[in-house]
Amino acid sequence: MSDRTAFIDAILNNPNDDTARLVFADWLEEHGEPERAEFIRVQIEPAKASDAVRERNDPGARTSGAHGAAMGGGWRKAIGISETEGEYVRGFLTGVEVHSTDVLRLTGYALAFEPIEFVLQLRARHLDGTAVSHSEVETLAASPHLRAVKTLTAGNKYNQERNFGPDRFALLMKSPYLINLRLVAVIETGLGSAAVAAIVESSAQFALESLNLSQSLTFSPIAQTAIEQIASSHRFTSLKRLSLQFNYLDSKAADALLASRTLPSAMTVDAHGNNFTRRQISALAKRFAGDSDEERT
Repeated sequence: MSDRTAFIDAILNNPNDDTARLVFADWLEEHGEPERAEFIRVQIEPAKASDAVRERNDPGARTSGAHGAAMGGGWRKAIGISETEGEYVRGFLTGVEVHSTDVLRLTGYALAFEPIEFVLQLRARHLDGTAVSHSEVETLAASPHLRAVKTLTAGNKYNQERNFGPDRFALLMKSPYLINLRLVAVIETGLGSAAVAAIVESSAQFALESLNLSQSLTFSPIAQTAIEQIASSHRFTSLKRLSLQFNYLDSKAADALLASRTLPSAMTVDAHGNNFTRRQISALAKRFAGDSDEERT
């Protein structure tokens, strides 16, 4: 293992540790990448940088737009990423989108250079139209590259053939490498219940912050089971946002959420588009401090 790979592994294994990022910056400076090192430091410790350094590394200084960063276009190009893809946060790219059909190729190359955070879009078909096999998903689940995935999205309202499906989703969630997963968005009709079960059963030690199940739960006893799992499993104690919009859930679902002893009170619940009573909507707004559906319903 090279020194560079060791630093990247250290950051991926503990992405909240700024010390690892700053030590990597020192190494980069010592190995001929002083501008890259300076940029990492100024994003992490801007108060310590001089005015000239801050201006030189201002995200809008040399390239326009929210995704711009000084020298960022060149750094992206060097690792095979579009010059406007993602955003630099705490020194490194985050929010870079990649499809499940191409994730190993792109991440394998990019992660040899930097600890990038990816948005993994789950698709069931390759660009040539052939289906993603279960063995391919198993190979993906066995890859340490999944440590770089912060967000999972599943669903395509305009092309149902691209939908990932519950079996593939369950296989992927068996990966022990999804340790940095923070956001899951499932907009694939009917996948929501299976997705919740797979999240609950996952062995990966991630702390999920956002779960979007809008229009993905089918009104049925299975959907009620999913809500009860959300309301009772310690897997969801770290949630900051839960979206259940337009699932047409009945009052039993609202009662299960209200009775939860594990969901955090500061969480936001988006429950618009369900068959909850006004009393339940008001109670949800009080139980979950961030909830604002009472005004919108």
